[in-house]
Amino acid sequence: IMLAMGVMSVDTTPVSGEDVGGDAEFLTYLPDYEYTGNDGTIPYPSCSFGRDLRVGAGGNYTRRDLADYTFLAALAYIDDNVTQSQLDQWFAFENKLNQRNVTNNQEGVQKFRQSIESQSPVVYKAIDIPIPQGNKTDVMVIIRGSHSAFDFLTDAQLWFAAVLFQCLRFILPFGNVWTPIMHHLIEAISWLESRSLSKISFYKETTGFIQWIQENNGDSINVEVTGHSLGGGLAFISAAQAKVRGIGVSAPNAMLSRSAFDPPLEATALDELTFNIVPDYDVVPRCDDVAQNFQKTRCLANTGTFLGDAVACHGTGKRTLCELLIQCGTNNRPALCECHYEFGYPQPTPKYKNIGPPLEEQCAAVIERMKKNEN
Repeated sequence: IMLAMGVMSVDTTPVSGEDVGGDAEFLTYLPDYEYTGNDGTIPYPSCSFGRDLRVGAGGNYTRRDLADYTFLAALAYIDDNVTQSQLDQWFAFENKLNQRNVTNNQEGVQKFRQSIESQSPVVYKAIDIPIPQGNKTDVMVIIRGSHSAFDFLTDAQLWFAAVLFQCLRFILPFGNVWTPIMHHLIEAISWLESRSLSKISFYKETTGFIQWIQENNGDSINVEVTGHSLGGGLAFISAAQAKVRGIGVSAPNAMLSRSAFDPPLEATALDELTFNIVPDYDVVPRCDDVAQNFQKTRCLANTGTFLGDAVACHGTGKRTLCELLIQCGTNNRPALCECHYEFGYPQPTPKYKNIGPPLEEQCAAVIERMKKNEN
């Protein structure tokens, strides 16, 4: 299980640019195309959630889509020098309506890291999302998942004991009777490893960053945290410790291991504040026990092997993003070339007549990239 988790969690994309985000190629946007969602089947009950946000003077209300969190979680993997251009295209509707742009707050992250003299390899960003009412802002802290074998080996230590006890519970007769005290047993193992675990407890920095934002901004901001894969696992820990909402995409959970962290996590905080997106065939979000709120999603990958499907369904979150856009609809977001040409979903439909270049021309770069991958 840990080997499969490692294969899926490590992003092998070579690092480009001088920042640590990694992937310079991200998504290709189609603002004049859409998916209407709900093709006759029941859509996911968690297509959107959160407080109602008033948009525009007409009195319309919207709720933040789960696709937004998935997009932002995947955004953690890309270079900082292209992050802002991606935000501009994804949030173009809000930027135009509110006349206040969603921005990548690199300065805030750098200021905090300098203040604590951080040497940690954990990578995170702060995305400022203006709220239509008043001058308030949502700050979305996004944490990158494993980008290298070193990242995986260090992060995976945090969940090794939980996975071990899950396996024992499965093998032993009446193994479930141990579940109520299992978090204490995992805490005991973690205590024995406390010296080595303290060196890779990267969640302490991300929790500290969230608390730093809260202390320096008061009620003018609302902080949330998200991440994909092991970045989502760190998001759960920080969310429960800082008492903010945390959304993970293909993330390992923290219910069994909650007492092993410093400070320990409350089960009620995990139940009330965290939400995990769990794609089919993906092993990583099945590490540790899920909290109360999660959403299973389809994965249409068909590689011919279980491990191949597991790796494809985990990915970097882009396939899951496409699944949510197709099932829930794009709403005010652009359709993506990758959904059709890379992941095999139906073509999006034009929003208007005479919209310009045909779809194949607008997606030429993605089509060419897929041809190179096939060769």
